[in-house]
Amino acid sequence: MEPGTYDLVVLINVLEHCWDADAVLRNIDLMMRSGGTLVFAEVAFDRDDLGAVSNRQRDAAHPLRVLESTVTEFLARYRPSFHSRVATSAGLYRNCTMHYFIGEKL
Repeated sequence: MEPGTYDLVVLINVLEHCWDADAVLRNIDLMMRSGGTLVFAEVAFDRDDLGAVSNRQRDAAHPLRVLESTVTEFLARYRPSFHSRVATSAGLYRNCTMHYFIGEKL
């Protein structure tokens, strides 16, 4: 498949199921054309809170906890039409941010 082939990528709660989020995000950037639309939703964790989160929840179906910095750097390559950040303070996903995003690749 040629780079820049896709004009729409929908990525909703996918990264936490992958072993290499950086590779997934690199491939999305490679395969999406400039001006393409990204629909994205993912929970992101602060590096300082990651140990506590891992101790609270061990889950083989969710092998990866995505860092806030990884999500922020990836989304910076897109022009947002909509971006909502919801901070959580209870349950298994304490001290993390859920990103809901729709944007255009720059």
